[in-house]
Amino acid sequence: STTSTLKTQAILRSSEWRSFDRNAADQRGLVETLLKWSHASVPYWRTQLPKVGAIRGGGDVCLQAFDQIPLLTKDIIRSHGDQLVSTVPSGGRRINTSGGSTGEPVRLVQDKPFRDTVRAIAGHFSSWGHYVPGQPQLKLWGSERDVLGGESKRTRFARWLRNERWVNAFRLADEDYPRVAELWRRWKPVQVQGYVEALVDCARVLEERQL
Repeated sequence: STTSTLKTQAILRSSEWRSFDRNAADQRGLVETLLKWSHASVPYWRTQLPKVGAIRGGGDVCLQAFDQIPLLTKDIIRSHGDQLVSTVPSGGRRINTSGGSTGEPVRLVQDKPFRDTVRAIAGHFSSWGHYVPGQPQLKLWGSERDVLGGESKRTRFARWLRNERWVNAFRLADEDYPRVAELWRRWKPVQVQGYVEALVDCARVLEERQL
């Protein structure tokens, strides 16, 4: 919800100006909460965390064993997907997938609190560039999935509401960058976001062709 997103953004803003020690203490507390919740609510972690000593008898957290927790790889997500879904009901769950840029897409379950948090983080980062929601924004982004299946009507409508124009980075070839330059010149976005590779390629082509 908008309220949840704005509340998270306010927390992020306040944390920027607190002391390192205060943020470190808050971080430790959040990690402990996350580990306890994962052990109690997610079947995969209920098995893995006690194995490495991150959760001990009685459900106590041992942060000294944090670096022993196994990395969560794409292969593990594919093979243990159902066991990685929380057993605690949450609202607005949807199936999403990774972009597929490095091979087979990974299937993910995301709920509404997750999406609210992602929006809050993205909005907070954008604010560092003095961007105000609703201003024109250009994104050289996208995914292999969007190239193959096309963006949904819902996605296009949401981008229109946010005053965003997207150029799918997976579709871009050298001959496409003059079109990007024309969109940039005509639409005058306040902020441009993109994959590093896409932005570098765009800058290179625009410089070479003096656009």
